[in-house]
Parts: sequence; structure tokens; C-alpha cells
Amino acid sequence: MPGETDEAQEQELHKIILYAHKKGYQVGIHATGNRSIDVSLDGFIKDIETYPGPSKRHYVIHGDMITNAWARKAIPYDVGLTLEPEVGTLIYEATTPFIGKKASRIYGVKELLDCGLWISGGSDCPITYPNWRKGLEAAVTRRSATTGNKHCPELGVSVAEGIKVYTYGGAYQERFEKVIGSIKINKVADFQVLEKDLFSVEPEALGSVDVVMTVTGGKIVYEK
Repeated sequence: MPGETDEAQEQELHKIILYAHKKGYQVGIHATGNRSIDVSLDGFIKDIETYPGPSKRHYVIHGDMITNAWARKAIPYDVGLTLEPEVGTLIYEATTPFIGKKASRIYGVKELLDCGLWISGGSDCPITYPNWRKGLEAAVTRRSATTGNKHCPELGVSVAEGIKVYTYGGAYQERFEKVIGSIKINKVADFQVLEKDLFSVEPEALGSVDVVMTVTGGKIVYEK
């Protein structure tokens, strides 16, 4: 952000958030370090309180260092998080020299969901491939792609929780949860048929489960 000091940069960011919020836009901010995450939330809250109205569902993108305290502060304002669990598997060890033990708690999806924070899942493609089953595996196992070690496995989600992050979570972020995101009567028929039941395979094999059919709007758009 423009500005010669942290404070000046924060003010500039808040000006941008305010401008978009007043225009009725949803705002998503890339933020990884704890300070940038906190500053983003402070901007969201200030503007929502000053100019209330229908929720814009502002959100932070990545949010590696988001804490339970941050989540609890964000929830009343319907501010959420979109993250990429597979990216975590690439940076657990890489970030340890800089942030120590905190690195093992990056992308603690389970505890954030338990707080009530809404979360959507992504891939950060081309950082990783846009294979949501890989992201699901990472969120469940928290296994490092570098060493194979599992980092704070207690923060791993269940398969059902992970699937919801990658389906309903994305729909909620886009404010389309009444149209897509789950298989229900009167919703758009967007779904995939997989070669195996995700609830029956080993967690470490979730990412290798292949797609045999993709249906969008009730029409088959891919078939193996």
C-alpha cells in the first residue's frame, strides 16, 4: 500500500475498504501475516458499523495466521475466510524459521469452523493444481508435502466438514447458497461424480480420487 509508515499504509487500505463498502461491493483482501489480517478486519468492522445494511460478506483471502480470537471478532459482522489448505502443506516447514511453532498451526480449519467462522476452500492455482480433493486431503490430514509429517493433526477437519468448505462454503461466499452449494430440490444441478466414495477411502488418498463426470446446470459438461 502507498505510504511511508505502517500507519499511513493502514489508513490507505481503510480508505479503499470504505470506498468499496459504501458502493455496495463485497471486499476480499489478500492477507497472510497477523498484522495485515487484523488491520483488514478492523477496516471491515469500522465500515460496517458506520454504514450498516445487508451483509456484504467481506472476507480475507489466505489468512494463514488467523486466530480463534480473530474469528470470534469477525463472526458478528459476517466476515469470513477463503483459504487453500494444500498451500499449508507446502509452507509448514518453510515458515518455521520465521514464526516458530506457530507454523504448525497455519490453516487451522477445524478450530475456526468450531468457532462458527464461515470458510470457503480454494487452491490458489497456479500455486497448486485446482484439484479440490487435494485441498480436502490437506485439510483433513495436515500432512506436509515436503516431509510427510503431520502438523497439529487435531486441527484437521472431518471429511464431511472439508467437503462443506469446498461446496457450500464457496456458495456462501458468493452469496449464492440458495442456488448452488448443496444438492437439494430447486437448486441448480451442479455436482461431480467421483470414482470412489470419499467417506470410504484412506484420508491420505483423498487427493487421488478421480472425477468421472461433472454436471453443471443439469447438463453433463465432462465425462471420462
